[in-house]
Amino acid sequence: MLTDDDLIISPDKTEILIKIQAQKSEIKAVEISQLIGRSELAQLFRLDDNIIKAADLINLATQELALDPDSKTATTQTQSMVIAKKINAEIEIEFSEDEMKAYAVITAPYAGTAVDASDLMVILSQHNLTQSLHEEGLEEFLKAANSAEPGTKSSYHVLSGILPIDGDDSRFEVLVDTMEHRTLKPQKSRNGKVNMHELGDILTVKVGSELILRHLPTPGVPGMTVLGEPVAPKAGHLHEFFVGDGTAISSDDPNMLIADRVGIPRAIAEGLVIDDVLVIDNVDVGFGNVRFEGSVMISGDVCDGMKVVSNGDITVGGSVSSATLEAKGNISVANGIVGKIDKSNPDKFTCKISAGGTVNAKFIQYCDINSGHDIVASTHILHSTIKSGGNVKVANSTNSKGTLFGGSVVAAQKISAIELGGNSGSKTSLTIEGPLPALRQESVEINQKLQNEHALLKRLLAAHEKVGHLDKGQKKQQLLHQLKRNVDTKIEIVVAIQAKKIANDKEISAFLSQATISSLRTLQHGVQFEIDGKKITTQRSYKQTVTRISKGKLLISPINKEQTTTPA
Repeated sequence: MLTDDDLIISPDKTEILIKIQAQKSEIKAVEISQLIGRSELAQLFRLDDNIIKAADLINLATQELALDPDSKTATTQTQSMVIAKKINAEIEIEFSEDEMKAYAVITAPYAGTAVDASDLMVILSQHNLTQSLHEEGLEEFLKAANSAEPGTKSSYHVLSGILPIDGDDSRFEVLVDTMEHRTLKPQKSRNGKVNMHELGDILTVKVGSELILRHLPTPGVPGMTVLGEPVAPKAGHLHEFFVGDGTAISSDDPNMLIADRVGIPRAIAEGLVIDDVLVIDNVDVGFGNVRFEGSVMISGDVCDGMKVVSNGDITVGGSVSSATLEAKGNISVANGIVGKIDKSNPDKFTCKISAGGTVNAKFIQYCDINSGHDIVASTHILHSTIKSGGNVKVANSTNSKGTLFGGSVVAAQKISAIELGGNSGSKTSLTIEGPLPALRQESVEINQKLQNEHALLKRLLAAHEKVGHLDKGQKKQQLLHQLKRNVDTKIEIVVAIQAKKIANDKEISAFLSQATISSLRTLQHGVQFEIDGKKITTQRSYKQTVTRISKGKLLISPINKEQTTTPA
């Protein structure tokens, strides 16, 4: 029967050997395996072929001793055979069928050395794989793979190829100003009415005028597998012109859309059309609501409960009273826009204005207004909900009048009025928002990417140092050279991300330097300001002030004299 004395443990405990010597009776190979299992090195890899061979040799010695008990051969010529040994963890790289993914496959060790991140970097360099690692979950994978049942294979998706960038489809460039871009200048007659026949220049086109240029599609940018093989992109598609009313494709250039009649260009989703302008005296119950594809000019008033919808501009020579105006272009009102608190919803008003462009009026009271660009009132904005994709300005041409009081105003960059707030105690809330939320989110993403790339660079440097301790040879020099190239590439990536971070910081700083709320004469108490998430409420009255972010704080400061003549 075999005993522990029949085993030999190597001094460095990397192998188990068995003595080839006679026993009292023949043994089986399984007894040797069981003996290994009871040893202190039970986790070593068992050499099954050697175990069987050792059992045969021991049985042969046992048989010889039985035939010649006086023989001393078994004791004087005792041999040994390795039956178990330590095996380090192994790592190899496998690829998906399309070679767009690379996987690290780790075989768990038999009481040997584990695989670490630097080993992974070395084998990636041997395969000349330089793409960024999939960092998330890598440490957990290495730990689990190394501690798995000895000999177990574990796989992890470490690299991805670069997908091709498909080509851009053909795009269309508009070459003319549309109704959305024109500025109307109504002229008053002697009786105070606005003469809608004298509205200043209206942008028109002649027959043959160039309207839209078609830029041809691009072929795209090839991708690359993890092994560096190119992957063809999908070429861009050539889109045909939409030939709308009053337009035609040029006979001289198939990529140019021209006007085939005199008229006013108007933007639509598919391109441009050339149309006329609808002119109305008054919009009241006698005329009905207005829905027009082109622009609308109203010489009189828009009365209570009425609605005017236009895909171009809306111009009103009189007033708007508790009505709804919706325009994809600009809305201009010669007199006032006035509503009331909605009885069915006290948080809303009976007058609603929505414009894709600018909104201009003499005064605004109790209104919900939303515009894509600037909102301008010459005398006052009172108790209204204002949201502007541009600036909000309340001032006449001489900067002598202009009160912004009550309600809430959200602008993209600047809010300016001669007087901000009032004495009646109504809340006035003023906010500058613009692109800041998007810029702040971009900053978070850049910082995260920079952190990830720094971690990968650190691992590459660790791998370079590890290879540096290997014995000299051509393979070592090749690995060192490849790792250095990978380190240099990663440094370039980090520098590029740092440059993007600097650009993002500058863009935020540049925006904040221009984000201001100005009172050109008086700032009353009780006005609430908000810029970039920072808030402040006035506790007293001030003279000329400008409120902006300074050194990370929202501050109210005296306005410079030269600024008083150039409100936003």
